[in-house]
Amino acid sequence: MVFTLLMLATGCVSNDEDKKRDDELKIIQEYLEANGITDEAKTEGGIYFIGDTTGNAASPEEGDYVIISYVGRFLENMEIRETSYDSLKSQWSAAESYKNYLYGPIMMPLGKSIAGINEGLSLMKEGGKATLIIPSDKAFYDFTPLIYEIRLHKVVDNPLTYSKSLFKTYLTANSFTQLLKDSVFYKELVTPPEDTITPVNNDEIYFRFAGLLIDEFRNASNDTFDTNFPLSKDQIKFIWGKTKISAGEMISPLAGIPAGLKLALGEMRKGTRALVAVPYSQAFGKDGLIDSRYGFTIIPSYQNVVYEVIVDDIVTP
Repeated sequence: MVFTLLMLATGCVSNDEDKKRDDELKIIQEYLEANGITDEAKTEGGIYFIGDTTGNAASPEEGDYVIISYVGRFLENMEIRETSYDSLKSQWSAAESYKNYLYGPIMMPLGKSIAGINEGLSLMKEGGKATLIIPSDKAFYDFTPLIYEIRLHKVVDNPLTYSKSLFKTYLTANSFTQLLKDSVFYKELVTPPEDTITPVNNDEIYFRFAGLLIDEFRNASNDTFDTNFPLSKDQIKFIWGKTKISAGEMISPLAGIPAGLKLALGEMRKGTRALVAVPYSQAFGKDGLIDSRYGFTIIPSYQNVVYEVIVDDIVTP
């Protein structure tokens, strides 16, 4: 009897999966027919690749990084699953659920996404744009087909060299000349006329900040990744000598406040306002920062940043 029940249960699961698979194939086929897409667009890997703009440079290879913009939708109803375009935020029903979600182009290693996107990117050329129709067995194995529109801005064969070049260009363009150490540069915008006291161990530093990404493909609408401006927001409280902030909210590496920012705070006095250019190695490292729950990018790989910082007070307890 037990064996018979197991057989019946297994059969029900199998029938349910067959139905879901058939439903998925129907969704894909209906979309292909409605949009005049033939089997010629089907790749060896099993996705459908439609090149919207060809591009005129190299295709990414294993070991390369890619800088992309994208929007991914559920093929059945075309609702947004994820996107890098902040202009589509209002159309994305889940957007408000993802705290610290980063909009704008991102750099990531080729091969770190789902199979369908990895294959699609390998077929593109720098500067190109493509539409990918991705069956679920090339995505999340949930019988839910996806469609992604991806623009490949750049192929980066050496992310370390690329990051250093961007950082150097930014320093020159913005007239940074004061090197602190570890390639962290500092520029005071407001210098206190009298206060010369910098923090010592156990001093409480209260500051506000804006963190911006140094990136050749971003603009003013999506280069800020974190801020507690304006005045109405809570200050950050940082106790000198510690590694993590004591109050307020701030995107930081797991180890604590970014090393380059901490280095600059040691130079500042009450009332100082400054810009701090921080290379990736003194910010979020080569891997950037990924949301631990949902897996989206908060800070991209090899990301240089610049902080604008205002120290409101330094208090000796």
